[in-house]
Amino acid sequence: MNATLFFWAAALICYLTVLIHIFAGGRVFVRPFMAVEMEPNLKWMAYYSWHIATIVIAVVALGYTTAAIWSERLDYAIISTGIAFSLIALATGVSVKAKLPLRTFPIIPLFGLVVLLGLAGISV
Repeated sequence: MNATLFFWAAALICYLTVLIHIFAGGRVFVRPFMAVEMEPNLKWMAYYSWHIATIVIAVVALGYTTAAIWSERLDYAIISTGIAFSLIALATGVSVKAKLPLRTFPIIPLFGLVVLLGLAGISV
């Protein structure tokens, strides 16, 4: 099988995630969170972090897109896979530390699939 298909699939999942993160996530999570009374620095740092996550997911998608278009840029797919795996590890660590069920972090199965697709493309 061609690595390009795996990289395009991983990129597509990431691009869809970015869209969901921006539109549905903004409406469902960010707006209500910003309406909560709390210390302003904490609130705005969380808002900032939300947008960092959007950018990171887009960068992962661009890495897979680059590897899909230019097969000699396998390094981009390797970096994107590493970032996706790191996001899983971070979410898992936060879940354990906060004593929250893993299912509260949809990024874990989502990026689990992205990592599997990335590894499949890298190993082909």
